Amino acid sequence: RRMALMGGVLLVVGLGLVGWVGYYYMSDVAGTPVETVSEAGQSMLSNTGVRMLLAVLPLSIMGFSAVTPSLHAILSLSTDDSDQGEVLGVGQGLSSLARILGPALGLRLCTREHIYGPHISAAAFMVLSLVILARMPKMTRITNDGA
Repeated sequence: RRMALMGGVLLVVGLGLVGWVGYYYMSDVAGTPVETVSEAGQSMLSNTGVRMLLAVLPLSIMGFSAVTPSLHAILSLSTDDSDQGEVLGVGQGLSSLARILGPALGLRLCTREHIYGPHISAAAFMVLSLVILARMPKMTRITNDGA
């Protein structure tokens, strides 16, 4: 649970910073017409926004990599041994569905004027998830051993 909370905080900060970088810096690349792929690569690397994006993305990545296994562990530990396969399967299915629907919704939220929309919205959803997770009672291992 602690790992999920810490990972969630990193994810919120990372998503917020990615949105901020997109809003303040990425418009430089979009406004620069380029002729070739090589020029596009050079203009991107010389862009402050791209360099800032590369600096803040690891926060989101580390947060996601801490949250995902932690939530699966919480599911596993709070489920009876005989039901673990079913519950973990449903959890993985919902996780996959979120990875499909999230980008689809994000594309709808992303406009040229509000390029930060998907990231800020994702950070807000993650804050809501963290509040729910923080309010959950501490869990103990459930076993089907008759005790």
